[in-house]
Amino acid sequence: MSGRLIVSLIAPGNKLPAGTEPNDAPFWFDWQPMFARDVTDCQPGDIFPLSGQWDHNKEAFDDLPPGEYTAAARFITNRTSSSWKESVGNWFSDQVKFTISGKASADKPGNPASASPTLVLNKPTTPKQWKPPEGVRVVEIRSALLSDYLGREVVLRAAVVPPIGIDTAAAGPPMPPPANVPALPPPISARYAAVYEVPGFGGTHTNAASVARARKTLAAAPDVTSPEYKLASSTFWIMLDPESPNGHTLFADSANNGPCGQALISELIPAIEAQFPIDGRPAARLLRGHSSGGWSTLWLGLNYPEIFGAVWSSSPDPIDFQRMQSVDIYTQANMYRVPADLSPSELAAAKRIDANPGALGPAISSTARDITSFRKDGKLVMSVRQEAQGEDMLGANNTSGHQWDSWFATWGPRAAPSGPATRPHPAALFDPATGNIDRAIAEQYRKYDIGHLLRTDPAKYGPLFYSNIRLVVGDADEFFLNEAVELLKSDLAKVNPASALPQPAADYPGYIAIVPGATHGTVFGSDAVKAFPEQMMEHLAKFGLARTAPVAPATPADPNAAPAKK
Repeated sequence: MSGRLIVSLIAPGNKLPAGTEPNDAPFWFDWQPMFARDVTDCQPGDIFPLSGQWDHNKEAFDDLPPGEYTAAARFITNRTSSSWKESVGNWFSDQVKFTISGKASADKPGNPASASPTLVLNKPTTPKQWKPPEGVRVVEIRSALLSDYLGREVVLRAAVVPPIGIDTAAAGPPMPPPANVPALPPPISARYAAVYEVPGFGGTHTNAASVARARKTLAAAPDVTSPEYKLASSTFWIMLDPESPNGHTLFADSANNGPCGQALISELIPAIEAQFPIDGRPAARLLRGHSSGGWSTLWLGLNYPEIFGAVWSSSPDPIDFQRMQSVDIYTQANMYRVPADLSPSELAAAKRIDANPGALGPAISSTARDITSFRKDGKLVMSVRQEAQGEDMLGANNTSGHQWDSWFATWGPRAAPSGPATRPHPAALFDPATGNIDRAIAEQYRKYDIGHLLRTDPAKYGPLFYSNIRLVVGDADEFFLNEAVELLKSDLAKVNPASALPQPAADYPGYIAIVPGATHGTVFGSDAVKAFPEQMMEHLAKFGLARTAPVAPATPADPNAAPAKK
């Protein structure tokens, strides 16, 4: 077999939670040693000494300091999603403890020769088999578009959660989509609206389980006046699966992932709506997404308004590449560093790490200030360099399937093979060793830059934002995603609703809200996001799509029972 061989260690003095396993690395909050190499035609019984030429994120193995370590290995031979554990054909080892001892010296902190554990790759990955909750149905279809483009079989899938009050198993035969339906007719009484949700990074259609649980709870104690109950009674909730070997596809047509958006709207959605009583008009299709799902729903809503009628997005991935997290990829030269001559006040304003060379590896000079990728509780925790180079441990040539590599795969071009052992792969926006941005590739990102699209064609995108898009982000987002939203909100304010829209802006429900103090996760608890169900119901009511499921009648009183006491 051929693939990526990875050895992960947990070093002495680590701050990881008890029970953490090495094969869960990389650990973004407490950087631990990792070693990786590509292996071709590996045979059973082959041995790979860890000393020598391995990629590494900190010290080389021969330079590790003394102490007790825990190690484990994995061999990734097959990628079907962002999780190596969910792909058949991968192998991993048990974890092993070992000690590096010996007298430390100035040029060699430890003596790894005293450590000789063997990590045996004898455990195959066994992906979990998901059993949908009662009432939830999974739709799976072969995508001809993606299979033909990628030269391999591709399956699209979604999990469908029914409205309260109907039994999808007894819903009857498949119903064809309505033909020649005008834009605003009375509702088709036998059909329901649908919320199409795109989960965030790492999420799949199995996230529908949480929606099913919530609806079961609402049905058990119905409050017919609550927006949540009304929404659960009025809609199918459809959880999409955005996963691919390159991670989250963002449901955008791309050079590396293929026509993912087109496959969704022309293959999967028609297959779903042929099996369930779903109203096929755009106003009846709502989009909901958070994080990578938030970007996906904005992209789908802005590019397919003839398919989707309204969008509720929160904390989306970068929507203006003048702030890819906090870097302007069009004007800045480097993704990892800010200039060394920035003043302390400029450095603070730029929200950058004043790098500790020892913590971030030997490649960083003592004067470099690394750009932050992740902050927590007001502290700058992880740099872009750390995150990107950690992904390089998991997959060479931008093939890890993790966050940055998924962006490269979606927004960037395909790179040509660079040698006889390599295949086409996503091109890197920036050099993984130096962080230098490839200006020609950055320019190709503009066609996916939502802020750029608004600035260059406000007559097309401005009205869609005002009429269809509700967008919420916290101003303390850990990944600095608020910075791109702030830029787009400023640009949107320059689009004059009076001239750009066919009717007064007051008639349009779209908005962008930036919640003070809210983070990537706590924004869910904000009043802005809690208002989403009520806003969805207002939208459905406007188009005659609101419904109310019957409440189970109370048990009749027993005429022979004794009178109740007051």
